[in-house]
Amino acid sequence: DTDADSDADSDTDTDTDTDTDTDTDTDTDTDTDTDPDTTDVDGDGFTPARGDCDDSDATVHPDADETCNGVDDDCDDEVDEDPIDGTLFFRDADGDAYGDSDVDEAGAFCEMPHGYVGNDDDCDDAIASVHPGAIEECNGLDDDCDDEIDEDFATTTYYEDWDGDDFGDPAVPVSTCEEMPDGYVEDSTDCSDVDASVHPGAREIDWDGTDQDCDGYDFDQEDCVEDAVEDGADWVSDWLWYVSDVSGGSLLDSYSVTNQILYADLTDTQATPTEDTMVFDVEIDVELYMTSDVHYELLFGAFSFDCEMTVGPVSAIYRGPLELDEDDGLVEGEVFLSTELIDTPSERTSFEGCSLGTLDAVAGYLGDFDLTAFVDTTVEDTAVALSEVYESEIAWEVDMECSDY
Repeated sequence: DTDADSDADSDTDTDTDTDTDTDTDTDTDTDTDTDPDTTDVDGDGFTPARGDCDDSDATVHPDADETCNGVDDDCDDEVDEDPIDGTLFFRDADGDAYGDSDVDEAGAFCEMPHGYVGNDDDCDDAIASVHPGAIEECNGLDDDCDDEIDEDFATTTYYEDWDGDDFGDPAVPVSTCEEMPDGYVEDSTDCSDVDASVHPGAREIDWDGTDQDCDGYDFDQEDCVEDAVEDGADWVSDWLWYVSDVSGGSLLDSYSVTNQILYADLTDTQATPTEDTMVFDVEIDVELYMTSDVHYELLFGAFSFDCEMTVGPVSAIYRGPLELDEDDGLVEGEVFLSTELIDTPSERTSFEGCSLGTLDAVAGYLGDFDLTAFVDTTVEDTAVALSEVYESEIAWEVDMECSDY
């Protein structure tokens, strides 16, 4: 049996699914609803979110100027405060109808508020009695605001006396028509109001760095000058001053005066302060004495005298200013003395062995020797020369007594 099964299954599945999803849903939300807080409706550059308190009025926003219109223009929750078109009014705290000139107390308002006025003429807004037009009183205040205090009353100037030494500080004055304030005095000459030991007239301690007596110098001029004048005058009195011999004559006579010695006996010294603390009036009182030998010869020895002559006491006064100069502790003095003879020397002259009257009579009649004039001139000239010695010695003593050695 050759029966073969030739049935071949050629059924092929050709079903190809071509269904493609092309759904491109492009639904876009075109809802144009907006947030009102972020919208600038009036176009003034501000939204409610940014502080615009009336977005329907472009003149109202945070940067707007406040004006007198009953509206909060600048959105600060205040109406008509500090308006640019307001009127300036001034604080009148004391209620005297005059305002405080302090600009911090002034303000611009649409209407004058209570406690304010339209002027700034008050000079003290804490006292109602003080204002322009008020009656000036003696109270230390400028009652009428004319920049003068108590001008209708006589005033006295007092000075603070902080250290209580009864001398006031010139740098702290107060003028008042009232009684002298506590802690003040009428004096103004204290040079250190923090030290009661420092004031005019205080005892000066030489060269200690403090001017106790307020004279501008750190040494006691009066004490040292008194010592210098006294010591200088004493030194001069310890010496004998020799006067040159004198001789002369004519054809008929001859004379000589030899061994002339002058000395000054000190009786008193004074050094008086002047208004200038560096100038003193000096006075030296002395008694002058002079001794000498007198020889007179007439007619070639036919007539002669040999006498011992004594002159004195002749009172003399030396007066003049003593000027001081101080530089870095060195004090120098310069003295200018004049000489005054109180007595006439010839009237204070005595002789041993002859007489002045006889000598003058003989010499004056027969010769040219005037012994009286000679005595007066010699003592006067010597006294003047002695003033220069006093000047020199006092200057030297000033340096020793007053300088910072």
